[in-house]
Amino acid sequence: MAALPPAIACMRSVGLWLDGHSWFPLADGLNIWSGAHLALNGQLATLFNPVAYGEWFHAHFGGDLHTWSYPPDYLLAVLPFGLLPPAVAVLSFDLLSLLILLVALRACGFDARFTAAVLLSPAALANLYDNTNGALFAALLIAGLFLAEKRPYVAGVLIGLVTMKPQLGVLIPVFWLARGNWRGILAAALTSVSLVIASASAFGWTSWTMFATRVMPFMSLVLVQLTAKPHHGPRAMIMSVFSLAQQLGLGFHVATALQATTTIAALALAAVLGRTRAAPVPCIIAALLLLTTLATPYIWYYDMIPASFAVALLARDGLTTGFRPGELAVYACLWITPGIAPEMAMRGLPSFAPVFVVLSLVYLWRRTAAFTSVASGIGGPGPALD
Repeated sequence: MAALPPAIACMRSVGLWLDGHSWFPLADGLNIWSGAHLALNGQLATLFNPVAYGEWFHAHFGGDLHTWSYPPDYLLAVLPFGLLPPAVAVLSFDLLSLLILLVALRACGFDARFTAAVLLSPAALANLYDNTNGALFAALLIAGLFLAEKRPYVAGVLIGLVTMKPQLGVLIPVFWLARGNWRGILAAALTSVSLVIASASAFGWTSWTMFATRVMPFMSLVLVQLTAKPHHGPRAMIMSVFSLAQQLGLGFHVATALQATTTIAALALAAVLGRTRAAPVPCIIAALLLLTTLATPYIWYYDMIPASFAVALLARDGLTTGFRPGELAVYACLWITPGIAPEMAMRGLPSFAPVFVVLSLVYLWRRTAAFTSVASGIGGPGPALD
């Protein structure tokens, strides 16, 4: 049922655009097209100037001002879409992202039913509704982690690509260091450095300078403002500990302290997971993906596909081995939260996604006996377990 609001919104958005009423339904996707378009036309100074870019976007498409929040290497991935008409580019990007996610899940060995469940999850449909890149980076993240044991160089390249949205990969270096995946680390580092060099060659080193001195400080300010304003709609759509603390009125300093503590704890647990050998690999990855959502202060509801994937793994195991009291309810709450986040935001209600993530981790820990015994069923027909 939680998939219905974003699904209906998707159809309504396309209908509004086709009827010529507004560009608003495609706004976030138009952000991607705009970045590529400006880069192709040599207008990087506008793209990496938040004020100038917001004015340019408003002049072309109306609606609220938008910001460009991505590093220059992300332009390499979206540049071809700037050659297409705006709406065609947005819809093409959406479909291609979902196709990549589908291919990634199948390449990791997951069957059609499991793959369909992830693709139809509220988080995935919310990604489609908002025309964002959550599905694309979820595919890279999930495939990179699952392929690391057997194809470390390929996995490293995929994780290197995740650095284009760096907040999603903050735990992986610690996890792989603890696991001794030196080949994956090498491939990821070389991929990341190659992206930086390639983007600097294409757009100039000044693009990185402008990103570091203009865009990054501005996005930090945006995060604080979005989460601090009372009854400000978007704040409930940010799924982080920092955002929830602000929504509950705890103030900036307390929210910052809570987020810092959570991030440090997530890094420590990632190291523990990396050294864990007794638990099944899918179980370890599910825990790491859940921790990833806690480690960053800036994660939107459409970035929760990895968490939904983790929930799908745990729920599938529970269907065969049984659930502890309250376990299924916690998984259900985390599963549906991305789908109802926009509605909650409109009503000024807080999102408790971090609470559901923590509770899911507790149940996961109990399910695997503190990662010291092998839970044979959690991977199902997916990749082979260690």
